[in-house]
Amino acid sequence: MELHGAPVYVRRAIVHNRDVVERLKQRGAVFVQEIDEMPPGAVAVLSAHGSARGVKLAAQNRGIRVLDAICPLVAKIHAEVEDWYRMGRHVLLIGHQGHPEIVGTLGQLPAGAVSVVSRPDDLAVIDIPRNIAVAYAVQTTFALRDAQEMIEAIRTRYDDVAAPRASDICYATTNRQRAIETIAGKADLVLVVGDATSSNACRLVEVAQGAGCPPSAPMAQI
Repeated sequence: MELHGAPVYVRRAIVHNRDVVERLKQRGAVFVQEIDEMPPGAVAVLSAHGSARGVKLAAQNRGIRVLDAICPLVAKIHAEVEDWYRMGRHVLLIGHQGHPEIVGTLGQLPAGAVSVVSRPDDLAVIDIPRNIAVAYAVQTTFALRDAQEMIEAIRTRYDDVAAPRASDICYATTNRQRAIETIAGKADLVLVVGDATSSNACRLVEVAQGAGCPPSAPMAQI
């Protein structure tokens, strides 16, 4: 906003943190759900979770200047799934159906080119034949243990599996989940300071509970 002046439009929550969103609103950011809610010629910021190709095309058609705040790790996943699609592989996207990051990644490829899976049982539901060449990608905020379980299930089920060159899971997510695993079993209570809409915060709660800590919940404020 220092560069472009207010208002700057933001499509959906730029990050899942209400404090950040409120501070941006106070500085003149206007949050909307879709591009068609922005006036032609506006300046628009797209969220860190990544956006479907159709979103950028809609902005272009309205003469909207787009500033893409996509996380570099999410951009890496987009590039990888596009490469695998061009190679003729079916993409198995490990993540939570409906999460903005998953929606954005699905929107990089034609319908049917990607299947979203979150549990080993999902592989039977999508019913992709064993002899089909597949590749997998992982939502950046997915739980480490759950991702490892899914990857093992994929490798067991399919003969030809391509993997990311490096882990898709955010290093900060990885470090926090490992730290929670270390301390949760020794604690009477783990407080996760984060937004209830944040996948990162919710995964930390799940990891703490899985490590033997009593149930807790993300706390936006203390």
